[in-house]
Amino acid sequence: MWTTDTANAFAANLVPDDPAQQKVLARDVCDAGQRLRAHFPGLAQQIARDTIAHVPALFSPEAMAQLDEHLTRLPGLVTERVETKEGSWSIDLLDNTYTPFEDTKPQEPFSVLSLAPEFVEALGDATEFTNPVITTRRWVNRYGIGDSIAPHDDTTGDFQIMICLSAPHADCGGELVLANGVSVVLAAGDLLIMKHASVVHWTTPIRSAASVDRATATCRYHVDGGRLPRSKVLPHTQQGPRSRVERQA
Repeated sequence: MWTTDTANAFAANLVPDDPAQQKVLARDVCDAGQRLRAHFPGLAQQIARDTIAHVPALFSPEAMAQLDEHLTRLPGLVTERVETKEGSWSIDLLDNTYTPFEDTKPQEPFSVLSLAPEFVEALGDATEFTNPVITTRRWVNRYGIGDSIAPHDDTTGDFQIMICLSAPHADCGGELVLANGVSVVLAAGDLLIMKHASVVHWTTPIRSAASVDRATATCRYHVDGGRLPRSKVLPHTQQGPRSRVERQA
């Protein structure tokens, strides 16, 4: 599912100055890939039935905490706070350029995993998309106390993944709910695969008892002839993306 080269690239990108930790992380990614490969026939059945498939504890919470911290410290990271009738949350835009897939070079560890050709090919098989992926978009959604997304359907994209970086206790909100009756509560290290079929979905608000925010790293894939982006860059609010420095100012 993830080759040794991909696992090594992920680890080197995440902890460039710690060779010993790189070996641990690379081994964990290879092990996760093997487990995921074994699950894929069942995941394809889940997706066909529910439009989503949930893989609990694919990665360790410790590795996700490292990844989360790394992603928040990316140089030049573009982030924005969304306050709309559709809900309130924060978005860190890892890549919002819709660069052709074959020209996209991973610049951080989440993209190393989500853009690995062997992984993308397996996702296409599981979600029954046979056309090649032509572009992607990657971001992190962050939900603090009171944050949620109201019922909506996504207007672009053919399939996507979410890797949960952090999450409050299951009793503290943040549940993903689909209008087809399916729901899931993610924990740090979980993988979620979603097939977009205009299914309305939402999240429940994060309750005041939550001790940590909910953060999910997302990669959305667009296939040739599929539900393509409406424009080169899609701002989430009328104000558009703002850098963290601008927002703090």
